[in-house]
Amino acid sequence: KERAEAFVETAQSMDRAMSNVKDDLNQQLTATTDEANGYLKQIAELNTSILRSGSQSNDLLDKRDVLVEKLSELVPIKVKAQTNGVYNITLRNGTSLVDGSNVTKIDENSVVTGGKLAGINESLTIVANYQNKLNDSVKEFAVATGMSASPATAGGNLFIGDENNFSIANLKVNSTISKDNPPVLNQAGNPQSAQDSFQSLVGELGAESQSAMNSIANHEAALMATESHRQSVTGVSLDEEMANLIKYQH
Repeated sequence: KERAEAFVETAQSMDRAMSNVKDDLNQQLTATTDEANGYLKQIAELNTSILRSGSQSNDLLDKRDVLVEKLSELVPIKVKAQTNGVYNITLRNGTSLVDGSNVTKIDENSVVTGGKLAGINESLTIVANYQNKLNDSVKEFAVATGMSASPATAGGNLFIGDENNFSIANLKVNSTISKDNPPVLNQAGNPQSAQDSFQSLVGELGAESQSAMNSIANHEAALMATESHRQSVTGVSLDEEMANLIKYQH
């Protein structure tokens, strides 16, 4: 009975941890969506200011470029500069986000295929998937060991839970079980199968985690190479500027 209670406590702790991760990701999703929409609004406002200022708007152009760069970290965008200096911004699928001074806000139903926003959504799906698999493994073990919907007066199953609407949070150990009232293991499944199912879940999680770590390393290397190339085009080289200064002084 004590081992069964320890099992339930551990399973419920893991289930709560996954729920906490989902809550945290949902908060991140809301905050990131609001952040992206804030950038869109500011870019649209700068578009209007640049249109009024004409060619005398270098500071405004720089501020807008900074915002575009920050936005591109959250969602994958395409930027098209108009002849009047205004930026039109769309998602990869062509959905308009900024058209001059007009803004189309991003929401949870927006189809975003990259960037931080897509990463959070994908993480939510992954966590929910593993939580469901954990729920199935615990249910399979409880049923195989002996589970009933309510405790019996004598000779009941070790676990109490609803097999049709099983939830780890609602799983309990039969309180009537004691030394003088041992459980009757009316097994409806194979405990070894439940153990194999859980081991498969752990193995899958480990393999996916390792793959994610390798993917991070590869993408960071690609990002550094891309950033280096971008800086070679848009950045300022102090050595080059000093050489030009000396040349123009001569």
